[in-house]
Amino acid sequence: NPEFNNAKIALAEAYYKIGRFKMAIKELSYLMEALPDLVTPYVKSAVIFIEMGKHTEAIPFLEKAIDIDKTNVELLEMLAILYEEIFNKERAEELYQEILILDPQNKSANDGFERLSRLSDQIISQLKS
Repeated sequence: NPEFNNAKIALAEAYYKIGRFKMAIKELSYLMEALPDLVTPYVKSAVIFIEMGKHTEAIPFLEKAIDIDKTNVELLEMLAILYEEIFNKERAEELYQEILILDPQNKSANDGFERLSRLSDQIISQLKS
């Protein structure tokens, strides 16, 4: 029932807005179980974990959302940035490459590659000194 699903999402958003993250996740988890091919609860769960500063916990939700919607450039960007933030350069590069296959002129992906390159240069420079 789409109306019920929308109500669950709205309830989760309301919990999120008042800072009741665990309750929001609970509502979203219900939807993930009931409708495992619906992207929205995975994305919203990831956003909540990011808001809580728990980036590592957000990653599996975004990975699942991308499994469902493989061509969603915004999700790929979000996940690539998370991998950058936890210093998983290889996975971030893979995701930026996927983005550029879908959108060859994507500025965010090109900027991400630049950041990763600068980070590598900094690490090499520090190792040499």
